[in-house]
Amino acid sequence: MSLEALCLKCGLCCDGTLFTHVALTVEEARRLAGRVELQSNEKAGVLRQPCSALERCRCTVYADRPQGCARFVCMLGAALQANEVGFDEAQRTVEKAQALRDAINKLVPGIGTPIGRARQYEDRGPDAETAVAVREARRALEAFVRRHFLGRSGT
Repeated sequence: MSLEALCLKCGLCCDGTLFTHVALTVEEARRLAGRVELQSNEKAGVLRQPCSALERCRCTVYADRPQGCARFVCMLGAALQANEVGFDEAQRTVEKAQALRDAINKLVPGIGTPIGRARQYEDRGPDAETAVAVREARRALEAFVRRHFLGRSGT
């Protein structure tokens, strides 16, 4: 199965799990204005995650997506393309990452990225016991993402 099929089951690069933002050129910001939520500066813009164009792992601006999005292939996707991992194994890896993300979403529901919400709760959460669970969930997700999607080691 293809990288596209895996991406359509994943969405972690667009939902804020892998990245907090995508930098945009002036032209990209102009082209996407009004179609996605942008934060702009004088020269270009930033597409904050979770991306408002993401709907059920599908990009609603796919044909006009920024180059930063178009060029990105996660480590798992690259391994799939190189036949170093099979589609079923890659899909199980995505599902594990989504389960780790969902654990944070359950502990700290709300808007924004799961890791961002977790960090805020750790800093300001009213319940110390929950803050420990949130920290452990965040660390597990970050380590898993580094190991399988971003290719950086460490915790």
